[in-house]
Amino acid sequence: MGVSCGDGAWRDRCFDLLFVSMRKKIVIIVALVIYFCSTSWLTVGVSASFTSPDENANYTFANSMLQTGSLAIHDDVTAQLRGLVHPRSALAVGEFIVPGSFLGLSFAAGLFGHLVGTFGLRLLTPILLMLALFAWFATVKKVTKNEIFAYVATTMLALQPAVWYYAARTMMPNVGFVCFLIFAVWLVVVKPLKKAWLEFLLAGLGIGLAAFFRLSELVWILPVVMAISITYRKEVAGKLPWLMLLLGFALPIAVNASLNVALYQQPWSTGYTVVDSHVSAEAIDHENLQGRGTVTLPIQRSIINLLLPFGVHPKAIIKNVWHYGIGLFWWLSILAAIGIYVSLREKGGWRKLALGTLILAAWLGVLYGSWSFNDNPDPTAITIGDSHLRYWLPLFVLATLFATKGLLRWRLKGGLLVVALLSSSLVFGGSDGLLKTRQVLLASAAKRDTILAETEVDSIIVVDRADKFLWPERHVIQPLRSEATYAAMPIAVKLAPLYYFGIPFPEVDLNYLNDDKLGKMGLKIELVDNIEDEALYRISVR
Repeated sequence: MGVSCGDGAWRDRCFDLLFVSMRKKIVIIVALVIYFCSTSWLTVGVSASFTSPDENANYTFANSMLQTGSLAIHDDVTAQLRGLVHPRSALAVGEFIVPGSFLGLSFAAGLFGHLVGTFGLRLLTPILLMLALFAWFATVKKVTKNEIFAYVATTMLALQPAVWYYAARTMMPNVGFVCFLIFAVWLVVVKPLKKAWLEFLLAGLGIGLAAFFRLSELVWILPVVMAISITYRKEVAGKLPWLMLLLGFALPIAVNASLNVALYQQPWSTGYTVVDSHVSAEAIDHENLQGRGTVTLPIQRSIINLLLPFGVHPKAIIKNVWHYGIGLFWWLSILAAIGIYVSLREKGGWRKLALGTLILAAWLGVLYGSWSFNDNPDPTAITIGDSHLRYWLPLFVLATLFATKGLLRWRLKGGLLVVALLSSSLVFGGSDGLLKTRQVLLASAAKRDTILAETEVDSIIVVDRADKFLWPERHVIQPLRSEATYAAMPIAVKLAPLYYFGIPFPEVDLNYLNDDKLGKMGLKIELVDNIEDEALYRISVR
């Protein structure tokens, strides 16, 4: 027999419960709104300017997808200069500039832009993360049957510095990649649709979309999915769900392959695995590409190079894992270590998850730990902007579960508040933090506006790093200190106004360029304007 809230003490009790429930919901909503705003810190009030060439390329190709339905950008100047005119993170062949990285984010953001407009291109990643937080909460709650654990684990995920930071770097694909994996797990574990075949179909779609965002991660995603499928195969009735999982996975992969054929003429090639080939415009199959594609040459690589493309370098692995996998956010590392230790002493799912996480950590640690990046002008700086963090993002996401277990195990009072303070300090502070990054973006946008005002629309600008905010508004060649760049200048200056933008030349270097390097080509270089700490020069015929 049910309890009525119609009278007496029960009515007061129901009111109290309703009040507490509403207050909790309001607190959660306010927290989510504040968090979403924090992930938009580099978007709202900042024009489309980026701190890395990858982000600029992803945004530009997404905008091209929105405006033209194509991921390739026509540029007849680059064909005349044998493919030299293109930014980093892009390839130029014939008359087209195409992505030099994975296609998923640009493609998905371009489609998303049809719903929300150009500004919305940079909102896709934060929105995916917000949805993933809900899916994460529901999944953890279902598995642990503990609502408090689920709330803490979800908060830990949101406060994980690498997740938080790269959600704000919205045109990086790594957060979106992890979000789709979370959606896939949510569908299979929570079973929100009550139809196994549909849930597995959509879960496969989630895995496929994750691979679409970062195709190289299939090397470990597929073994993990197979291991989980074998372990829990008896809990799924019939073969239909598994067939639907394969079908869902195949759909994004098929789209990816078709785009690769159009752009690179190879279904399994990507912008990372093709040669930036200066093929003549006549070599392009215009009917097949419909004026949108390019021709590239695949690199034949052995299996070992595919699995370990950066080799195995123990010293680099130890250094990078210590600095970026453990030390940078040591407070979470300590909690996660406690949680893993406790989980290994248990039986059942927690122990399996801990073992699986450690195996994945060993693999990704060797794979990406062997790779050294030049993300910061100071090679000794240990900052949140280092690329190892985004490549190890799946590990950091899993580690939040163990960090939650460690936090609750020791009942650390105010533990979440301490985590929030330390994480927000790392995410927003420092030379690569969001506060400094926003200032850099605003300064870059101001430089771009000045340069655009002082150069012609069809001009070609030789740059070192400024391609990340000058392209596609201007044709760019990079870098200056390249014999190929110097050799192209006599031709480039006849095609369009030619400039150089970068670090100001001392008088001795300027004299050397005019009297020797450029002078012998019949060219000269002269200062146009000093723009903050850099300078714009005009290169012209003597």
